[in-house]
Amino acid sequence: MAMGSWSIISAAIRYLMNWKPYRAPQDVVGGAFNFLLAYMVQYYGFSFFSWRIVVPLFIVFVGAQMLVSSLVRPRRG
Repeated sequence: MAMGSWSIISAAIRYLMNWKPYRAPQDVVGGAFNFLLAYMVQYYGFSFFSWRIVVPLFIVFVGAQMLVSSLVRPRRG
């Protein structure tokens, strides 16, 4: 949960300080993934939590990060 919090805080800092603000949505999606993963481990435990769930979730969230960053990133030239 700490990594999820830090990702969301770093996204806010990036956006407010104008340090590569196009990466802020990607950090928010990564933070949401970390929160979801921590929630699953905490409430469902390792009996329900298996790699068959983590790998597809990881692929979906990486795709979401790529989609969000491509929509927000400024176009070059």
